[in-house]
Amino acid sequence: MSKWINQEILDAFLSAVTEADELALCAGQPSSYYNAVNPPAWIAGTAYSLAAPVRPMVDRNGFTYECTTAGTSGSNEPVWPVTDGQTVTDGTAVWTARTCLACVTANLVPADFVISNGDAAGSRKLTVLPKTGMTAYATLTADHVALIDNAEKKLLMVTLMTEQAITSGNLVNVAAIYEEIGAPV
Repeated sequence: MSKWINQEILDAFLSAVTEADELALCAGQPSSYYNAVNPPAWIAGTAYSLAAPVRPMVDRNGFTYECTTAGTSGSNEPVWPVTDGQTVTDGTAVWTARTCLACVTANLVPADFVISNGDAAGSRKLTVLPKTGMTAYATLTADHVALIDNAEKKLLMVTLMTEQAITSGNLVNVAAIYEEIGAPV
């Protein structure tokens, strides 16, 4: 049984999802971009814009940090808070802790997406091609796949996956993702 969605909304959805540039395997359902992104490491003396994400330089502590006051980072890495929503001042920038659910990510390009006719008359199918050889950076049990747009800092789509135990440092493969959306009846 496929899902039904208005064709105009479907076209906009498919167009938006194919803007995704990162796929993340997550332990739990991410509710925001910051729950799924694999951001760059923090850098001293760097100007950060509002909403920019970072992670600690060495210790992946299970959090992503959102820049909630734009500014320039200090000369020493701050002591990162490990409670969701807590803030830390770093030079003239302020960071807010966001729980990170991602344990492995892969870059996506437009060629990773295939849009085709589905099984039902008039339905459409979105396929995200498989990804192999990704190195895990956290030990978690992944049960969701997220597609994110780093340029817009948006979580574009989240879908369930078969649970997979992920161990930091190991290579991970992700099967193709298929989403069929039904046409009007």
